[in-house]
Amino acid sequence: MEEFNFKKNLKLVFLILYNDNTFEATHNYADFSCTYVGDYEIKQETLVLLRNTIITDTDSLFTYKYKFNSPKSKLIPFSNKFELIEGNSIK
Repeated sequence: MEEFNFKKNLKLVFLILYNDNTFEATHNYADFSCTYVGDYEIKQETLVLLRNTIITDTDSLFTYKYKFNSPKSKLIPFSNKFELIEGNSIK
């Protein structure tokens, strides 16, 4: 399992990638949180979240396509409209 996170406008945002190729995208507010789940693929150094509605579901906190930096400690969105996500490996 690998966890990536960032903060935006008082929201704490997490993306957890599980070994069975599923993910959880969560954003926490002061008094509630929302979690969205789906499948993912990793092709070479690219992470693709296989949930077509991830952008609208998460109010543009997540996109569906990221590039891993080396050594896979950050997720870099292909579009500059989205935040860089820092990684915390939890294996």
